[in-house]
Amino acid sequence: MEVFFEYSGFRLIHCLRCDLIMNEHVALIIQGSSPDGLIDATYDDSWIMMRQRYIQDTFLEHASFNILLLEVFCPHKGDLLEIGSGTGEFIFMAKNAGWKVTGVEPSEKACIFADERFGIQMINHVWQTGVLEQNKKFEAIVFWHVLEHMADPVGFLKEISGLLKPDGKIFFSIPNRDSFTNAVYGPYSPLFMERDHLFHYNATNLTLLLEKAGLKPVSLFSRETYQKMESDLNASSKISNRPDSGSLDQMMGMIARLQSQQQGHELFCIAVSLFL
Repeated sequence: MEVFFEYSGFRLIHCLRCDLIMNEHVALIIQGSSPDGLIDATYDDSWIMMRQRYIQDTFLEHASFNILLLEVFCPHKGDLLEIGSGTGEFIFMAKNAGWKVTGVEPSEKACIFADERFGIQMINHVWQTGVLEQNKKFEAIVFWHVLEHMADPVGFLKEISGLLKPDGKIFFSIPNRDSFTNAVYGPYSPLFMERDHLFHYNATNLTLLLEKAGLKPVSLFSRETYQKMESDLNASSKISNRPDSGSLDQMMGMIARLQSQQQGHELFCIAVSLFL
């Protein structure tokens, strides 16, 4: 182990053996010693206002893409569980696509927003299986940008795989440690500076994690959006004091290369249990 970087209030540690970067407080969090009020402090009124401003982007760039993954890999609609539903955009689309949805979200403000905006009632609770109907099973379990917040990722994945119906699938996304964003900003990347991001995975150590949890990836790929690429290239030009990137053709070619090399901004995974 070595220190990756020390930020205000926390420090990231780098495992040289598996190339995983993690918050040094993970052990304390597992033991229940994490700072009180982290959820309320992180997902406060300003976070809700930010989500409102970018709701169109959330629908067009994220929720609609995630729904398409379900259509491709799980076309027979049934019961769907979303863990960490945020302000409800994805679960709203899933319901309209014909799924019977259950959403669990720890932020009370986010649950209120989803109810008032979309008429979606979510379970307002930190994730645990006890909040669900007893013996409830699901065709699909999804969690977008949630796994990096879990202090015990192996235990979490094992737990939710037990909630799958036969032939059920798990869908999730995470920030990609090997992303162009991180390459541009280095340790000052906004992805590294989020103190509630406990783990920073790449495709290699994510695959190892899935194996430990008894899961097999059906598909594991990276995704880079044009909007994110444009933002990172603008930042890169300022950092290196050189002109902005070139034409649309050049940018799209770069996106294709990043995605093919598992260096897109996000990693997406569709997985099945080895024990079902």
